[in-house]
Amino acid sequence: MKLSRCLDESYLDFLMHLHGLEINGLKAYDLFSAIRKEEVEIADCYKVLARLYGLLETALGDPQLALYKLSDIASGSKLTSFLRGYGSVLLTSGDTRTYVSAALRTEFAALRAKIGEKLKFIEVLYEAILVAVLSISILSVLPLWPLPLVVGIFILQLVGLTSYITAVYVTKWMYYNTSALSAALEVFFILASNLLLVSVLYGLVVHLLVFGVLCVIVMKPVKRRVAIEGESLKILNDTYSQIMLGEPADIALLNSLKRSPLLEFRLLLHSLLSGFRAAEIIRKLKFPVLAFKVMSGLVTLMHYSPPNSTHVTSIIQFVDEVSNLRKYVEEKAKHYLLYSGIVVLLIVASYVMIARMPAVVNANARVLGVYAYVSAILTAMPACLLKDRTFIGSKLAVPATILASMTLVLLYTGIF
Repeated sequence: MKLSRCLDESYLDFLMHLHGLEINGLKAYDLFSAIRKEEVEIADCYKVLARLYGLLETALGDPQLALYKLSDIASGSKLTSFLRGYGSVLLTSGDTRTYVSAALRTEFAALRAKIGEKLKFIEVLYEAILVAVLSISILSVLPLWPLPLVVGIFILQLVGLTSYITAVYVTKWMYYNTSALSAALEVFFILASNLLLVSVLYGLVVHLLVFGVLCVIVMKPVKRRVAIEGESLKILNDTYSQIMLGEPADIALLNSLKRSPLLEFRLLLHSLLSGFRAAEIIRKLKFPVLAFKVMSGLVTLMHYSPPNSTHVTSIIQFVDEVSNLRKYVEEKAKHYLLYSGIVVLLIVASYVMIARMPAVVNANARVLGVYAYVSAILTAMPACLLKDRTFIGSKLAVPATILASMTLVLLYTGIF
């Protein structure tokens, strides 16, 4: 079970590496050989399969038969059907390059569909927050059975945390680097809103101070990861341009690395010139996910490519597919940001209408400001995470928090 899960999680990486070799005339057994020699950086489960493939090939003396036997070992994973189909194509038409390209497109389509399902679930949770806010607002002000503030906050936090955690999973599929520390700090920020239960106005001040401290902690690493990822894509395009002008692939890559102002790429250049193993260098530098895949593809497989741009083109195609996924999610996230404003408007409208009926309202009407603050932040967090790979480090986090704070103060103090 663990093996098949690991194989499925890294199946797209396997296809990316194989596609790069296929367009240069190499086959799957060449990739397994490269993995076995640790010339390709990939998940450990594929390294285990590569070693098993080496044993099978030695024992059977036939690379194609070894692939069939390997598919039996990988049973229960996507790799099983792929290897069997690959072996069939190898024996018939021999056009494995088209087969691998089709498999890569199919996997990206499946990933897009999986992301779409999660986004639909987030939309359902947003609607649940709207319903919860309206229901809680009414129950909080009715004199018959006023809902305790702690219960209302707990319900909103439960729905909000579920949508946030779902968004974290989506960012991983988009090859964003959502670190465990960053996610833990943002969950802490959500739970820290319980300070408002102790004292509304003082709790707001402390919560905003917590937000400021977390911004200092989170924003710098996020900006650094974004810069490294952007620089890796710049190096990829620069390398491709030089190869198109007739420069050998390895020289083009070294020239591109020389132009980089970032320390990580300078260290990579120095290590390559010093003769260190490429896969080990990439692993120890700890690049962000997409930058890791780009640089790993450029560096570790460069010597398998003839002096043309075919291998670099395969990496660019992979990056384009990831970029399309990100654009699709970012467009959805822009619409989700509207929910934050809608929640605030809904609570303000409820407060204004309820304030005109003093006979029906008890003193709890002021707590609507607390609900507006908590729900506005909870609805903004998943949208910012999907759009900017973090909430606290997002450009929209400060405006969203200011809007939520102003609404709380205006409603709680009764200025409206």
